[in-house]
Amino acid sequence: MNELLNYNENNYKKKNRRIIIDKARDLFISEGIHSPTMKDIASAAGISLRSVYNYYQTKDDLAIDIQIVTMEIIKYSFSNYTYNQNITAFQNLENVIEKIFNDLLNNQKAVKYITAFDYYFYNSYPDNRYNIYLNSIKSSNIPMEIVEHALLDKSIYFPKNQAMLTLITIFQSLLAYAQKIIYREKVMLTEDISGKGDLSIFKELILRGIKQ
Repeated sequence: MNELLNYNENNYKKKNRRIIIDKARDLFISEGIHSPTMKDIASAAGISLRSVYNYYQTKDDLAIDIQIVTMEIIKYSFSNYTYNQNITAFQNLENVIEKIFNDLLNNQKAVKYITAFDYYFYNSYPDNRYNIYLNSIKSSNIPMEIVEHALLDKSIYFPKNQAMLTLITIFQSLLAYAQKIIYREKVMLTEDISGKGDLSIFKELILRGIKQ
């Protein structure tokens, strides 16, 4: 009986935490992270302010937790890609770039939150939790496989001792372009820039610079 009670309690806590994260993310996207208070978040989540503080001591702590949950989309893009040893490292990178970009454009709320997060934490993070999480993405299997394969087949040019940094820069550029398309695609059309239509040019420019 005690095990059942503990299970129900854990499920209740997970559900409450999920509600807080979802409602806070919506608020942070629409109003920025600066504006909403913990009281606003509690009201949006339909729970007491005390309950919110039971999960998160500060708004910054909550914002970082939301970012980690949101960044799982990018991590999933890596983990859900099956590396193909029968094609070159460059061709694998092309496939990964295509997958990541599609995943980003299909998860616009996530991209908008990442934008709000970057704007709010423009200077530094309050602790190392997010940096530790980022390192776990950098060391995930697919980026490492691309680097190791490229060193063998020489299909990708990496500046000396900067292979992983080059990949991270490429992935960050993809995110920045996805942010621009999601926020400004209609305006881009008035500027004779097609947004998604120009994606092929953007990807070609990136890949041309590193093709061996």
